[in-house]
Amino acid sequence: MRISALIAAEEGGDQLTADEIVATCNLLLIAGHETTVNLIANAAQEMLRTPEHWSALAADAELAGAIVEETLRFDPPVQLVMRIAGADMRIGDV
Repeated sequence: MRISALIAAEEGGDQLTADEIVATCNLLLIAGHETTVNLIANAAQEMLRTPEHWSALAADAELAGAIVEETLRFDPPVQLVMRIAGADMRIGDV
């Protein structure tokens, strides 16, 4: 997204204020940059913990997509989603 597109955006005659444009740019930076950096760091850390995965990736670069997907599932950069059991369940004695 270009910043000029934010400046030119108009809906029903209303345009974004300077503060709204700055806030949106900050959100785009944080959401786009920080999550990517943290995803890469999480994947690298896990690869260092499991050398066999690192060796497998070195042998077959096609595995990179699967590693990204698995990192997103197992150790995502943003962990704000709460999960609620759909029914009562027993875990151990509880």
